[in-house]
Amino acid sequence: NGVEDRIFAAFSASLGLSSVREYEERNLKSDRESEQQMLEMTSVQSQLRAQLEYEQRKDLPGAIAKMQASLAKEEATLAQKKKKQQELDATIAGLKQTAAGVEQQVQSAKADQDSFAAECKALKKNLKTASDELAKLRSSGAQTEAELTRLRSQRQGTFQRARLEEVDVPLLRADDEAPKGTSAKRKRGSGASA
Repeated sequence: NGVEDRIFAAFSASLGLSSVREYEERNLKSDRESEQQMLEMTSVQSQLRAQLEYEQRKDLPGAIAKMQASLAKEEATLAQKKKKQQELDATIAGLKQTAAGVEQQVQSAKADQDSFAAECKALKKNLKTASDELAKLRSSGAQTEAELTRLRSQRQGTFQRARLEEVDVPLLRADDEAPKGTSAKRKRGSGASA
């Protein structure tokens, strides 16, 4: 024992023990306690298994009936869920179809809007062109009106001079287009002027 104590002195000191035998006794005691606990647990486990088997044998028909009732209930629930799923699938399909129709209407409305916008743009362009043309025509009309007024004034002045100078002026009626060389002579005292 003394030789063992010397050989294992460092080991014993690292564990805080006085000798190796104390370590062996402690381990042996721990092993015995573990073995005892294992035996007790095995015994309890055996008792529980026996009790379980007994209970299962005793109420097996009731448990089967319970399981069958539960299974039937689960099958009924599953059937209801499948039916509900089919209804939801049909609703989803209808909504998808409606959405596709709405999308098509939106695309059509967008195309109509684009067409309308292009037509409006063309009409605005035509309106601007017509406005510009109208402005030109008004300007031209104003110039023509001014020229006409000037010519009337000039004609009036010519008639007055002709009257003063007692000169016959050839005249055409507004609805006649007399051939060249023929003219209607104006009488001095008539005072007709256009």
